Amino acid sequence: MEKFGKWEKRLQVLLAVVFLSGIINFGLMFALSATYRGDAHNGYVKDGHYFLGDHGKYTEVSYKLYMLSWWQGTIVMASWIVPFLYAVIRNPLDWEWKGLPFGTKK
Repeated sequence: MEKFGKWEKRLQVLLAVVFLSGIINFGLMFALSATYRGDAHNGYVKDGHYFLGDHGKYTEVSYKLYMLSWWQGTIVMASWIVPFLYAVIRNPLDWEWKGLPFGTKK
């Protein structure tokens, strides 16, 4: 942490906000998926009709609901990927690798 000072602290706060908003959005996405029986990432669009998919079953919905589901899914994935990538990039700066999956602390 000392190598990067205040910028790393700000980045950690930003990533925490992104991660927590992802958890909240995941809950919203789960509620939407349970209510409408599926999500856009598992659904499809055909001839101007929009379908949310869930385990091979599809529910036709409006364009707005389909796009809401699509954006929620996309934001959830991005909000979990960003902190993970940060951890992967940051890890070698603080940890000594000794053949173990996550190394041992110096």
